[in-house]
Amino acid sequence: MVLRKLAGIFACTLLIGFATFAMAHVPDLQESTAAPAFNSGQISMYNLPNGGGQAFTQARYWDGAVSQVVDATITLTLLDSSLNPIFLYPFEDMWLESRDGGMSLCPGGTVADQSTDVNGVTEWVVPLRAGGYSEDLMQVIINGAPLTSSTGMSIKVNSADINGSGLVELTDVVTFSADLFGPYMYRSDFSYDIDINLLDVVKMSAAWGALCQ
Repeated sequence: MVLRKLAGIFACTLLIGFATFAMAHVPDLQESTAAPAFNSGQISMYNLPNGGGQAFTQARYWDGAVSQVVDATITLTLLDSSLNPIFLYPFEDMWLESRDGGMSLCPGGTVADQSTDVNGVTEWVVPLRAGGYSEDLMQVIINGAPLTSSTGMSIKVNSADINGSGLVELTDVVTFSADLFGPYMYRSDFSYDIDINLLDVVKMSAAWGALCQ
């Protein structure tokens, strides 16, 4: 009887130990956090399918008078339910999406720059490989699920690949031309100065043929 009880206690201890070990490597989407370096207003990111758009350190912010370059580097701190940092969580399992799905992702085009370090930290700095446009919030996705610690980050996106097909082509030029001579449309304001002008024409011209890579 005593042996059976000891065996039962030992088995329970092992199960608890295994469960604790397993949970130590599972991100807690409520406790983990993500935020851009600049958080004083809505940021705009210009992307291209081939990664030729803006780095996060070259994001734009409209202050009501002029367009400024700001550092929108996103820092993610990944924690488990015991608030322990998760080391070496795979970079390919952490990516960015616009909340409304308007940003069109190339395969692997918005994953984190590297796996998490010993403090559970990773970043997004290098240009994204993406097209489409969105004025909704940007979310960090962990293995298919969005962080629940916040509703998202105030980062909107646009691209010369306006239709999000993965290629800057004639259809995008036609849409851009209509916006150039029509009412203001954020989707074609690549320089984010609240005007569609020569600066945007230059960006559209330079982006011709950019393809998802």
